[in-house]
Amino acid sequence: MGSNAIGLIEVVGLLAAVEATDVCLKSANVKLLGCEDASGAMFTVKVSGDVGAVNAAISAAAASAARVGKVVSTLVLPRPATGIYPLLEIDEQPNIAQPKPQKPLAEETNAELAVQLELTEEAAPEPISQPKPEPPKTSVTKPGRKKKT
Repeated sequence: MGSNAIGLIEVVGLLAAVEATDVCLKSANVKLLGCEDASGAMFTVKVSGDVGAVNAAISAAAASAARVGKVVSTLVLPRPATGIYPLLEIDEQPNIAQPKPQKPLAEETNAELAVQLELTEEAAPEPISQPKPEPPKTSVTKPGRKKKT
């Protein structure tokens, strides 16, 4: 697995910050550390993750936020020093979000599923047989002639 990295993107306007945050989180496996109101209308979005993931997320966010507003600057810090975190108002080194491994189904779980299946089969109502509808009666008339009544 790659090293930890921190990515920062500074934009003008809340709309550009929301767009940058959305694209960052959707484009790569990164974790949002925060969105800080830097000064007035400038916002800084902070993310962390693997170096490659952070690079991809920040690049995609910069391109997307530039369409909505103005991107002031971007920065990716690969393997940041531990003294950086208080400066960025982050308490401790962030953990990268990893997907949890799936557990294989145990025999007990299979037995529970079998019991649930039996219960649903017992509780299912019997189908009601309905008579077939009769086709509608139609009368055929020749074009140009009126039907006698």
